[in-house]
Amino acid sequence: MAFTEFPPLLSHEEMKKHKIPLGYRDRCAALLVPLNKCRIENYYLPWKCTHERHIYEECQYFDFLRRVKQLDEKKAELRTERDIKINAEREAAREAREAAEDDDD
Repeated sequence: MAFTEFPPLLSHEEMKKHKIPLGYRDRCAALLVPLNKCRIENYYLPWKCTHERHIYEECQYFDFLRRVKQLDEKKAELRTERDIKINAEREAAREAREAAEDDDD
């Protein structure tokens, strides 16, 4: 089964009920519940629960990619705003120089 979409978000109460540590309370927390249940049932044997772990880690990876994409979009938006401001300042300075040159003539 390949990762297609993020699981539904767990409520704060559900995360508390399943004893999910604060650092793991993210978009993929719903996948951590069955993974931890499997781990407990199988005494944390490393060759068990591989499917659940793979799905959870894949979710973590795609969540990381989503956050990087959001950051890149935000940076591009800020860069565009900055470029517009710089261009406006340059245009105003150019017009001021041209006006000063016209006054000198």
